[in-house]
Amino acid sequence: MKRAIVWLRQDLRLSDNPALSYACLECDEVFPVFIDDPDEQSISNVGSASRVWLHQSLQTLAVDLSSKNSTLIIRKGAALDILQQLIAETKATHIFWNRCYEPAIKQRDTDINETLQQQLEVKSYRGNLLNEPWRILKGDGTPY
Repeated sequence: MKRAIVWLRQDLRLSDNPALSYACLECDEVFPVFIDDPDEQSISNVGSASRVWLHQSLQTLAVDLSSKNSTLIIRKGAALDILQQLIAETKATHIFWNRCYEPAIKQRDTDINETLQQQLEVKSYRGNLLNEPWRILKGDGTPY
């Protein structure tokens, strides 16, 4: 049986969510997860208004998932540690997420990808952009 963790971050929605859509197509069970990672918040410089928005968005997402007979898993801690715990708990065979593009978060995600590829199938998607930043180049081949 194929089991997927879908790591939700800046994409707290059911519709137009490539990671969630592909997980549902490819796997028999899907475990949507949000990780409240203090390191990511310090990188993103999250303020009080953003925390209120996040709380409300997570509540709405939990209700939306419940209407689809699913449950949003919310954990707090370092993303890699939490993901490894969840892999063990769910016996996941796949993990899906939509990419983030802040340089420090992108590097952290690359490190997580490299570590988790040794345990299961890892897939990431372009969830919030029309084009990947490295695909839009000036005539001389360098980024804008």
